[in-house]
Amino acid sequence: QAQAHAQYLADHDLLTGLPNRNHVIKAYPQALEDCRQQGLQAALIFLDLDHFKRVNDSLGHGVGDELLMHLARRLQQALGPQERVARLGGDEFLLLVPHAEAATEARVRVQELLTLIAEPVQISQTELRVTPSIGVSLFPQDGSDIDVLMRHADQAMYCAKAAGRNSMAWFRPEMNAAAQSRLDLEVELRRALAQGDLKVYFQPRVDVVTGQVVGAEALTRWIHPQRGLIPPDVFIPVCEDCGLICELGAMVLEASTRQQVAWAGQGRALKISVNLSPRQFFYHALLQEVRGILQRTGCDPRMIELEITESVLLGHDERTVATLEGLHALGLGIAIDDFGTGYSNLAYLHRYPVDTLKIDRSFIRLLDELPALTEMIVTMCKVLKVNMVAEGVETVEQLAWLRERGVHEYQGFLFSPAVPPEAFERLLVQPQ
Repeated sequence: QAQAHAQYLADHDLLTGLPNRNHVIKAYPQALEDCRQQGLQAALIFLDLDHFKRVNDSLGHGVGDELLMHLARRLQQALGPQERVARLGGDEFLLLVPHAEAATEARVRVQELLTLIAEPVQISQTELRVTPSIGVSLFPQDGSDIDVLMRHADQAMYCAKAAGRNSMAWFRPEMNAAAQSRLDLEVELRRALAQGDLKVYFQPRVDVVTGQVVGAEALTRWIHPQRGLIPPDVFIPVCEDCGLICELGAMVLEASTRQQVAWAGQGRALKISVNLSPRQFFYHALLQEVRGILQRTGCDPRMIELEITESVLLGHDERTVATLEGLHALGLGIAIDDFGTGYSNLAYLHRYPVDTLKIDRSFIRLLDELPALTEMIVTMCKVLKVNMVAEGVETVEQLAWLRERGVHEYQGFLFSPAVPPEAFERLLVQPQ
């Protein structure tokens, strides 16, 4: 019995009770061989939950574990004859679907899974919804052994994520080249960060009434020697996936504080805002790291504002509050980035030490079609009595609308994109 129990533990996931990766590697080759002998095909469906880390970061790992158990039960109950499901680890699941027409059957099963996973889950009086990204490889067309099929389904799943998530993608041979390119990008990114090749640019924050530059947002730029400018939406997700985001965030904060000190020495009192990723915000040594940067650079903390997304505030747990209050106690300002796009509980938001709300660019773009929606966001900012910054302002009409509504600052291409420090300084002396 002890031996059987030990074998069960080796082959099953302790949280969900599903077979684990070890079981897949040992048992699925025989399942594929059975398909071959029976003249069947098979679909290997790789399922990954979208933004699951946000649940752990904002609501805690206990809630995340409960959510995984709920979803594991749903998957088990949805299995058809001869179908298998396993949890590979984290928020990744694998389904094996044998069928005479595997591609046709997989298409049906995937649609069922997209609907099944997206159904709400009630945990501790909180209704949670997650969506999956799904990749599919077919046996024997895309591979004859389980390792190859899993790798191919995984590559297809990443393509589904890149295409916008909550969708599926079939494996295609050209994905192997794309996977190698991404691996090369990660290697080059590590080298660029180590060698100081990632640069900090600054986008002006401008007073809506006077047109004077009153601050800046620090943004990272990577100018690759061969590929040219690599957009942040390409390399930032890679940083998050491979664990470089905290190192990058610390580099940007230090560069920003040094730049603020340099500008202050020239008599320019400019407040600089710096983004904190969710992973960086929940880093256990964040306060110590920020305090060390401020001490090393001699920067006045009142001239630095840290931007966090609404998703960080989702749980309203003690850790979130303690971190915000700790940063505020250091003298730093706190801004909520992309305000209006997340899930902030307005009943709680006023309790946080928040100084600035940044109105997301999507609401500025909607001014022609749905001005009432943007008006509502502005009104919420006024109710909370915070500084208002509109992002993504591109036209004089948008600026005029913001001026009439009493919005305090704006940033966007109407004034300037993010530029290097020396170009930013030229903007400070140009006629308004």
